[in-house]
Amino acid sequence: MGNSDTFFFVAPYVENAIRKYRGWKVTDEPQSANGAIALMFAMKGTQAALDTYGRLKQGAMPGFNKPDEGTLNQLGYMLLRQQKTDEAIKVFERNVQEYPNASNVYDSLGEAYMTAGKKDLAIKNYEKSVELNPDNKNGIEMLKKLKGEN
Repeated sequence: MGNSDTFFFVAPYVENAIRKYRGWKVTDEPQSANGAIALMFAMKGTQAALDTYGRLKQGAMPGFNKPDEGTLNQLGYMLLRQQKTDEAIKVFERNVQEYPNASNVYDSLGEAYMTAGKKDLAIKNYEKSVELNPDNKNGIEMLKKLKGEN
């Protein structure tokens, strides 16, 4: 397990278990929701990670931070880096449903649609992002690029 990519996410749990066993001081700080979701993604895939997100958001998993818009964004970008664009879009769409007033979630969804070659949907989401945050320089630049205004 220590030689796998997922050990990075498991290490804090292993460390705490060893601390408890040895009678050493254990931190009572909540564990990272991002780490739990990344671990679930690495072990069981996107849907399991989204299910874990839902459980964390409901508070059904004590001992973890509550997730926020950045939690799903991190998962979405992890998927984009792995060229799993359709799955990334699914995650970013969920983020838009969860946080409909957050500019960044539309910006991220716009990027995923742009990556997928879905220009009209990318424009729509970048426009919403800029509407919510007129100072979103990335959104403004992406709209110029997508509309051929550069």
